[in-house]
Amino acid sequence: MGLIIRISGVYPGVHHDGDEVFYGQATLMLLNKNLSIESSLLGYPPLVYWIMALAFVLVFVPLAWISFVIKEFPDFILTIGGIYKGAFAGRVGFDKIFMTEILGDRWIHPMYWGRYLTAIVGAVVIYLTYLVSKKYFGSSKVALLSALFVALNYRMSLNSMVGFPDMYNVLFLLLAFIFTHSLLVKPNMGNYIKAWIGATLAFLVKYQIYALIPLFIAHVYISWQQAKGNFKGFFNSFFSRKVIVGGLISLTIVLLVHGQYFVEWEKVSDINAYEVVKYGFGRNILNIFPISYLYHIGVGPILSIIFILGVGFGLLKKHIRLSTLLLLSPFTFYIFIYFYYTGGGFHTRNLISLIPVMMIFAGLIPGLIADYLLKKTWPFKILAIVFVGLFTSFILKDHIINIGVLVREYSSVTSYERLDKWLDENIKGDVVYGAYPGNPTPSDSKVKIKYIGPTAQAFSAQELKDEGYDYLTLDFTDVVNPNL
Repeated sequence: MGLIIRISGVYPGVHHDGDEVFYGQATLMLLNKNLSIESSLLGYPPLVYWIMALAFVLVFVPLAWISFVIKEFPDFILTIGGIYKGAFAGRVGFDKIFMTEILGDRWIHPMYWGRYLTAIVGAVVIYLTYLVSKKYFGSSKVALLSALFVALNYRMSLNSMVGFPDMYNVLFLLLAFIFTHSLLVKPNMGNYIKAWIGATLAFLVKYQIYALIPLFIAHVYISWQQAKGNFKGFFNSFFSRKVIVGGLISLTIVLLVHGQYFVEWEKVSDINAYEVVKYGFGRNILNIFPISYLYHIGVGPILSIIFILGVGFGLLKKHIRLSTLLLLSPFTFYIFIYFYYTGGGFHTRNLISLIPVMMIFAGLIPGLIADYLLKKTWPFKILAIVFVGLFTSFILKDHIINIGVLVREYSSVTSYERLDKWLDENIKGDVVYGAYPGNPTPSDSKVKIKYIGPTAQAFSAQELKDEGYDYLTLDFTDVVNPNL
């Protein structure tokens, strides 16, 4: 169900977004036949670029060629057989076909490949939520409810429909949780290496260290258990060969994949300096907006309250207290960075890593209630089914409505195309039209197109009239600009 929702909103989807750069870099890797990254894109680690490039090579490009061959089958067979050069090969050649038919105009097809891949990742996140919940709390009912909450979460659905890296961030954070749990169950060399690699992969999405925090706590717990109260034993266990080997493997991976970054260090440094300014590092001001967004939209009021109750329950119950602390541990650093130290919380897509964990705790109490009732006689089982049905319908109502609107809009004509049609029908004659580069403009040749300058110079209606504009379309980029 979650996969269907996420796939449904991909095409035609939201109009091309300037920050959706990962498919473009993956396409360049295809064309250049290497894994090098454009200097301007070295602000991100390489993992998502490489994942998309690999998926393009193994899945999307072959499928695109198969589709093309089926469509042009008669000409294809005749051309391959040397009998006849069909229009598709004899006139333009296979390299040209790759550029025009496989990649499409302005690489439109890879953009959708990146989005479909992200939608699939978003669906995998649902399953990983189930696994994390079941492993940490031991209840399939809690796990099913948590997965359902993620599957029908509006914000998780939205972020699965656009090729940003955030859904990959969630994916690898949940994988890191799974590997950390395996380490708790059996703290051997293999599981230490897996746990370290899981945390490393999570780091290589957006340079976030959150997955290291539960790994650290789990290692401290394991060391304490093995030492049995002996300080020397704790020290020996804490700095054991297993954790050192895992850490060295992790460090080696990070260093190896950043070879190009070290070579172009000055460019990387400039990008990072810009990010520090962009996100307002060192603000040290509590930002209420991301908290409000999660409460009202990202999670919802009722689920937010149930999440807090679930956290309290998990901390009170001794047998699940460690699981609760491990799952909550990334929140400390995350909240500090996005709610206080920087202005990154304004960009709400940065918040989605929190949502699956919040949904796991939201499913804890109702899931355990359902689990208890389903073990009783038939009347109690029926009561459990009714309880879960009414409960989930009530608390997910707003999310389901928002998802309905989202899928309806994203699966219909884009706002870009709507605007293009409206301008052709309504803006005509000897007028001056204000436009943004890359956005639609009226087709009437009598209309004079004049590009809009910085909003710091002219923003109000009267100012823009004084600048000589008769009509203009205001881009949302400027609506969220600080000048407004």
